[in-house]
Amino acid sequence: MTSQSNRNETDNNFGEILQDATAFSESSSFVNNSLGQEAPTQQAELNKITTKNKNNEEIKQSKRTLQFLKTLQHLNKSGVNSFSLRELCRKNNRKEVAAKFYIFLVLKKQLIIELAQSAPFADITATAGRMFNAY
Repeated sequence: MTSQSNRNETDNNFGEILQDATAFSESSSFVNNSLGQEAPTQQAELNKITTKNKNNEEIKQSKRTLQFLKTLQHLNKSGVNSFSLRELCRKNNRKEVAAKFYIFLVLKKQLIIELAQSAPFADITATAGRMFNAY
């Protein structure tokens, strides 16, 4: 190993410089960041795209959740006090069932509904929670 400028650096014959037992190649983000400031720009663009996609997905989920809540509120007004997930998903495919199950969990987290299940793999029953009529 050769010592240059009080640092441990050596060429390992693969085009990488070993520096204090850490390898940095020419294409690493550390090198690009210190030379051309490419990494922060790319990261910022990626963050914008990710945030935009996440916001779109949250809006879509919010619409689905609110629509499902309106359905439950309508059923409640017509005299139904508890909602069976199995009955609500009777004619749905797997994807739709998974979406409704997720919405049940979201509504539970927001204290809109209360969930009960008598045994593992049994039907899940929802009843109106504290915030059921708040929306």
